[in-house]
Amino acid sequence: MTKDEMIAKLTPAIGDTAYGKALIELLADTFDDADKKYGQDALDRIDDRLGFLKGWEKKHAALG
Repeated sequence: MTKDEMIAKLTPAIGDTAYGKALIELLADTFDDADKKYGQDALDRIDDRLGFLKGWEKKHAALG
């Protein structure tokens, strides 16, 4: 997947919120950073964010 393809797929899914726009911008800016500080590319960052959000979703569901 290229950076433009990633942006095109993410924009309709999450681009209508301020958080979504900021996330897309961050992912686009760091798309090819696999060799940088933590060795994460854009897909790794998406997986991290999804894990974080799913964890909080479970916590909130457990609390009612």
